[in-house]
Amino acid sequence: KFKCAYCNFPVLGVKGDYGRHMDNAELQLRDAHDRFGVTQYLISDETFNDRTEKITKIADMVETLNFRPFFASHIRADLLIARPHEREELLRMNFIGHFYGVETFHPKAAKIIGKGMDPEKVKAGLLELKEYFSARGPYRGSVGIVVGLPHETKETITKSQEWLNKNWNGQSFAVYPLIIPSLEL
Repeated sequence: KFKCAYCNFPVLGVKGDYGRHMDNAELQLRDAHDRFGVTQYLISDETFNDRTEKITKIADMVETLNFRPFFASHIRADLLIARPHEREELLRMNFIGHFYGVETFHPKAAKIIGKGMDPEKVKAGLLELKEYFSARGPYRGSVGIVVGLPHETKETITKSQEWLNKNWNGQSFAVYPLIIPSLEL
């Protein structure tokens, strides 16, 4: 649905619902649980929270199950910060493993790659999300930071890492190198 400046995902800018039918998903979850005891799922979705309606649809289905699954996936922190009503929907489906592709806390680098939310607002939002979900049970939040973006320096990356070490304790973060050959931004 979204277009980032460096993404090469072939299905960008799609509109509408291209997700699974919930009857089919429910059947698969029940079968995996009943036959093999599976309760933990990693959802393959480039942006799980692209639409509130999708989260609600899945949460409604999950509440019909006779077991409590655990879900984890990539989720956009900026969207979850801007749409706090989605938090309860995520809890209803026990979606408590979040991977936030933050990429950068540097304002100019964020703007270049299409991250619209002010990085200071993202930091404050991450702390709020951590507090909100941790207070309601087990939660795992992971933050991904990219090294190699325009305007980032060793010092700004170090500053981001220091902020994460101080404020994101108990959760995880990873720093990923990104090499962009001759990309004009």
